[in-house]
Amino acid sequence: MSAFSSIALWWAIPVGATLVTMLWVWWAGRTRKPDDILGSTQRFDQFRRAMDRPPSTGKRGRALPPARGRQIDLRSQAEQDQHPRSGRTKATRRGFRSH
Repeated sequence: MSAFSSIALWWAIPVGATLVTMLWVWWAGRTRKPDDILGSTQRFDQFRRAMDRPPSTGKRGRALPPARGRQIDLRSQAEQDQHPRSGRTKATRRGFRSH
């Protein structure tokens, strides 16, 4: 295999991937025909019915608990020490009691 064909082969993959990506971006961003009013209304009614249903249940028929995200405290360390969320001082959160 010559040096030229080896280089061309190595460059064919990223160039091909770039062309496919450009084609997909063009296709995904094209202007689409506006929906008819009936189809839009039907989809909105379907959405409303889905929102009105009770939450899905687990295996035992109980409602699943709400998802708990991790809460991040954006206050400075001095503000956290002065006004902790739990109402206790930093020492009492560690198990020490302050009198």
